[in-house]
Amino acid sequence: MGFGGQYGGGAFLILLVQTARGRTLLPRRAAWFNLLPLGVLIAFSCRLFPESALAAAVGGATFNLAQLVFFLSAWCCLVARKGRLKSISDGICGQ
Repeated sequence: MGFGGQYGGGAFLILLVQTARGRTLLPRRAAWFNLLPLGVLIAFSCRLFPESALAAAVGGATFNLAQLVFFLSAWCCLVARKGRLKSISDGICGQ
């Protein structure tokens, strides 16, 4: 297992705590879109349907889905702060 696989959870835990404390560029509500709360939510919802093939597929992709939601929400939060991050949002949005 590589470096990211061993320590990736710790990095997202630190990011969760720092976001909840308001010490990042993301708003505090973005802590709910961190991989840890989303992973728990997705895994718990898949356990409600143990016989479902769809739940098994979603459960297997929990980490990937949580990352997708987290990075999309972080991108949206940063683009929404366009006045403070004009150069970054211009590069992302191509304006």
